[in-house]
Amino acid sequence: QCSDARARAQEMRDLEAELDKSQCSDAMMFFRRVIGSKENITAVRELALYLEEWKEPKVLPLLEKQRDLLDRLDGSDASDGPVKEELGKIAADLAELDFSMDSFWAELELLEKREGRGGSGTPTP
Repeated sequence: QCSDARARAQEMRDLEAELDKSQCSDAMMFFRRVIGSKENITAVRELALYLEEWKEPKVLPLLEKQRDLLDRLDGSDASDGPVKEELGKIAADLAELDFSMDSFWAELELLEKREGRGGSGTPTP
């Protein structure tokens, strides 16, 4: 178990080194400015609205397709493998879109902490 812990610690160091090599994107620079400025608090609120507006057209078709597939499964006596497989894909797509402003800010905070430990602060072109 000790060797597993050492291997895991080395893997974490390798990942941290790779993250430290990455450059801060233009989007990250924008969000850093928004977070740091009390004047831009309305921009944060607007961002939440834009996020929901962006998600809705992506989520609704998936939910409709999921509902249709569940209805098809409900009406069949045997378990339908392809339908279940498609449902799994839809569930994965929905999970990918299942984020909120809270989770967004938490991820952003983690990125900020990483950059504060020595990552590059220059935006990529």
